[in-house]
Amino acid sequence: GLLKAQRKLGCEVAVVASGDSRVNAGLIPVMPRSLFAAMEAKEAAEAAYYEQQQLLLALAHAGEFDLIHSHAGWYAYALSGVPGLGERVLHTHHTPVWRDLEWFISQHPNFHFTTVSEFLAGHFRRQGARRCTVIHNGIDVPAFRWSAKAGQQLVFVGRIARTKGPDAAIRAARQAGLPLTMAGPAVDVPFFERVIKPLLGGPIQYIGQVNHQQRDELFRNALGAVLPFREQEGLPMVTLEAMACGTPVVALANGPLPEIIEPGVNGFLAPTEEGLPALIRQLGAIDRRQVRRRAEERFDIKVVAGKYLDLYRQILTGLPPR
Repeated sequence: GLLKAQRKLGCEVAVVASGDSRVNAGLIPVMPRSLFAAMEAKEAAEAAYYEQQQLLLALAHAGEFDLIHSHAGWYAYALSGVPGLGERVLHTHHTPVWRDLEWFISQHPNFHFTTVSEFLAGHFRRQGARRCTVIHNGIDVPAFRWSAKAGQQLVFVGRIARTKGPDAAIRAARQAGLPLTMAGPAVDVPFFERVIKPLLGGPIQYIGQVNHQQRDELFRNALGAVLPFREQEGLPMVTLEAMACGTPVVALANGPLPEIIEPGVNGFLAPTEEGLPALIRQLGAIDRRQVRRRAEERFDIKVVAGKYLDLYRQILTGLPPR
C-alpha cells in the first residue's frame, strides 16, 4: 500500500526482498522465494545470512537512489555508518523499545529515525535522538467497506493471548450486557484452554482466525470493537482497520492508544479494565461517519505516503551532491 501510494506521488521505489514478493515497485531479489517458505521446505535454517545478503544488495544499489529507507530494524543500523551513505539512510521503528535499543540510540543520536507513534518516539528522544520523526502507520482506507449503521454486538479481533486482553473484553461485554464475537489465532494455547474457553458460550462466541473480508464484515456490523490491549505496542493496526469500517474502539489508555483514539469521536479510553463497561454503553452515541472520516484524514495510506515524501525531501535538502 505505501509503495503504491508513493509511486502515485511521483516517487520511484525499488524494494530489496525475496523474488516472489508482490510489490508495486522495482524488485531487487535477495533469494528466489520467501525465507519463510525456504525454511518450511528445510532449504534454509538461519535468517542472519539472508539478512546480510539483503544489506549487501542495498549497498550495491545505493548509488542508484537518493535515499535508503529501512524497515529492517537493528540489523540495518550499520548502513548509517557507511561514509558517504549514512546521511541518506532512514530507519523506521515499529515495535516496542527495550533497554538495549535505548543504549544503542544513546550512542548514535544523529541517525535518521521515524517511529510509528509519539509513544515510541519518546523513548528515542529521551536517549538523545535528535532526528526522530513520528509518522503513524497507514492503511488503504477506501479498500475497507464501512457502514453508517451500528450493529448490536461487540467484536474483539486479535491474537488470543493475555497481552491482548481477550478475557478483559469478555468481562466488559458481559457487564455491559452485550454479545461479543471474538476472532484471531489462539497463539497461547494454555491461556486459551485455561482462561478463555470456560468463558465461551451463549453471547460470547469465538470463531477462530478470519481473513480480510471476514474481519471487515465483523467490524462493519458491530456496535464497537473492544480491544483492551495490555501490552504497550508500537501502533496496533487493528484499531485503524476497525475505524476504517466506521466502527468506534474502546481500549485501555496505554502505549500509543491515546494518539489514535479521540474520546467521543472515534472511541473511548479507559484508565483501567474496570472502566470498560461504562464506556461500551456510550458507543451508540458516536457518529460512525465521523469515525470513518477521521480514519481517512489521519491514517489513509496516501496521507502517510505524503508525510514520508516530505521527510525524504527534508533529509536530502542541504546534502552535498553525490
